This record gives sequence, structure tokens and C-alpha cells, in this order.
Amino acid sequence: RDLGLTEVESGEPLPDKLASLNAYLGARPIADALAADADIVVTGRVVDSAVVLGPLMHEFGWTETDYDEFAQGSLAGHIIECGAQCTGGNFTDWHLVPDFSNMSYPIAEVVEDGSFVITIPHNTGGLVSIGTVAEQLLYEIGDPANYLLPDVACDFSNVRLRQVDECSVAVSGSRGRAPGYNYKLCATYVDGYRLMGSFFMGGPRVADKIRTSLDAWVERTQRVFRERRLGDYRAVSIEVIGAEDTYGPHARTTNTREAMGKYGLHHDSREALQFASAEMAYLATSATPGMSAFGAGRARPQPLMRVHSSLLPMDAVPVKVQLGNEILKDRSYSSPGESTPAANSFFDIEPSVVQEAWVEIELGRLVYARSGDKGRNANIGVIARDKDYLPILLGQLSAEAVAGYFAHLLDGEVERYEMPGLNALNFVLTDALGGGGGGSLRVDSQGKSFAQMLLSMTVKVPPKMAESARENWL
Repeated sequence: RDLGLTEVESGEPLPDKLASLNAYLGARPIADALAADADIVVTGRVVDSAVVLGPLMHEFGWTETDYDEFAQGSLAGHIIECGAQCTGGNFTDWHLVPDFSNMSYPIAEVVEDGSFVITIPHNTGGLVSIGTVAEQLLYEIGDPANYLLPDVACDFSNVRLRQVDECSVAVSGSRGRAPGYNYKLCATYVDGYRLMGSFFMGGPRVADKIRTSLDAWVERTQRVFRERRLGDYRAVSIEVIGAEDTYGPHARTTNTREAMGKYGLHHDSREALQFASAEMAYLATSATPGMSAFGAGRARPQPLMRVHSSLLPMDAVPVKVQLGNEILKDRSYSSPGESTPAANSFFDIEPSVVQEAWVEIELGRLVYARSGDKGRNANIGVIARDKDYLPILLGQLSAEAVAGYFAHLLDGEVERYEMPGLNALNFVLTDALGGGGGGSLRVDSQGKSFAQMLLSMTVKVPPKMAESARENWL
């Protein structure tokens, strides 16, 4: 607290009471442990990619200023850190992925200059393609020119992928520079309590029935709260799973006859939420017909966890490297240089202008896409299936267009980044998750479905392009 740490986006001070506090360390202590002949390295909290970069630093003798190599090694770690997500898991064209029952995890074959190949054994499940690797590369990143890690600041804007064979993709072109003098410090704290649950309902007008029942339940409990002076809910979330509530105004399903009712409540009092949970039984006999709890049991109040992210000087964090009972290192791992933000890259391509004869098609015909979360924010990476589609994307898939499409979920702004090496665009949606993770009441608290939703957005293209793209996607 003496360091005066503030939240990186909001500027808020560190909360008084914390549930956890972790600094994200880098790869250098791992490399030091391996240099001491450690067979197994057990770390504290490190950035995910460090468990790949550390062994590479040790194997190739990379020094602390070999930033381009660090950037490539970190990119290898970033791509394989979620296992099969780069070998066909969560892939846009999932219907082309063979044998989900026997998915192969990725292998990164790295050489001394940092370039590498992502591959899987032949005759196993999964798929390694430019699409699968590119999607994972864009997963959960922000500004691609300034991907900040403890050991290196990476620029992924001009990374290039090349299909080597049916099971292998080569990756090159990541650039690195000094990372600066700070670790990311992640704190969590309790901000009241939340009650989350769901139930099944069937029959005609099922979405209306679910909303009617849950609205009545909320009103009934609020009345008791006033009588008991418990205070009101801080937030209420009601979603009908099966009625495409997450799509907002873009929903197409209007007459479904079975759905799940999902509720999320935020209150300062655990007692209040315990009462609300008990009152769910009221709905089974006193509200709309067709409700079933399907044996899920009664929902229980849980602490609602918030995240506070700040920057902590590396010099303030001593790190011990211990082999057996011997302490080999007890030092801070400071950066040798300040980080200078990299300029963003842009396509040398003119955006197209919509013509009267053009026709509408779904965006999924033109792109692959994947989305993820970073705290309260979400990102959607969009990769052109063909370079010829880029003028369409640059002209119509603007930050403003994406913000408009997600207006029902978005409390902040949208920023678009261009990635010429991948023929890709990355969109960062700020405050798009209702708090995000354990601090959100939404059914999709991490934006996992955002890319899938965006694929249904329509764009206008020349008729010949519409015909040639007809077989793409599903």
C-alpha cells in the first residue's frame, strides 16, 4: 500500500480487504532453476507463456536482451498454453475437425532463432491449420503491437503463418523489445454476494413464462427485503437460455417451446440471498406452468469476487530459486530497459465502398473468429479466410459497427487493431462482460460466445464473392 498502487484502467486504489494478491512473474527464474539441473520446476504465479519461454532460454542460452527470440518463445507459449485450442478445439469450422474423442495436444518445435512449428502426430484427432493457429494466436490479446510480459514486450502485428503439411504450421515474425520495470499485480476482493441458478421450463410461450415467473420472484423478495430492512439487490440478471437472450436485438428464435431460466442476483447480504434462494420453491407451485428443477438442488449464495489489476515495480519483488534445501537465487529480476510503446501496424489496402448491386451474407462466410476475456473486457479476433476479403472487412467491420452489434452488452467502447501478417483484425470491447468472471451475473461472463455471435452479423459483398464464399463456414 505504501507504493500507492492504483487499478490500471479505473485508477481506483487497492481495496482495504483482499482475498488474494499475486504478482505475475516471468521466465528468468525458471531458466535459472533449469540451469541448476532441476528436473521439475514448481513456480509461484507466472504468466502462462513463461513455462515455455523458460526452458527455451535455458536450452538455447538466450540472454535477457534477446528480445526477438523472447517474443517468439512467448508466442509459442501463448499458442500452446490452452492445449487443444490451437489444434481444433473451439475452432470456427469445428465440423471439419476429425475425432473430437481423441484430440491431440500441440507440440511446438522451436529452433534457436525462435521460429517454430506447431504440429501434432499423424493419425490422431484434431486439426492444425492456419485457421486453428491464427484463432488461438488472437485469443485473449489486446493491442497486438504491445503484448506486455515480464520478460519482453511483444509485437504480434506482422506474425506470419505457413502451412508446412497437413499436421504442421510454421510461425515466424514476432518482434520483441524491453518490457519495462513492472510486474502485473492481480488482487481479488469480495464485493458482496451473488446467487446464480437455473431451471428448466417447457411449453408454449416459454420465454414469456420464465420472465414472468422470475420477475414475480424478484418482486416478492424485494418486498420482504424492505420489510426486514435488508436493502435492495445491487444488480439483477435474468436470461432465457434457448431464446437467444445473449443476442439481444439479433435474436432469431421467437417460438421455442423449451428453455432454461437463468437468474443472477447481487446483494450485500448473504442472509438476503439465502432467503431468495429458499423462495424459489414458491415458483414451482405458485407461478407459470412447466417448471422443473431437474435435480439441481437449491442455489447457494457465494462471494462475488472482483479483480483489481495494478503495476508493481520489479525491484519490490524478491524471488527465491531453491534446489532442494539450497537457495540458489534470492534477488529481484529487474528489466534491463524501459518499454517504449510500439506503433500499430496498418494494412496497405483501400477499404471497399458498398455498391447498390451488392448482396448481404453472414460474416462467417468470410472469416474465422475467436473471442476471450481479460477482466472486464473482451476481445474478438477476426481472420480473413482469403486476402481478397480484406477490403470488405476494412470497410464494413469497423469498431463502430462492432460496438453497434454488441450495444446490448457493451458498457464501454470498442477499439480495432489491424494485424497485416495474419490478414486479421482484433477488436477489444471494454466493459462488455458485466464485471467479468466471478464478478459477473451473466451466463457468458467471459465472452466465450462473442465471436460466434459476430459471425452472424451481415456484410454486403459483390454477387460473385457471395457465390464463391457460399461453401465457407457451416
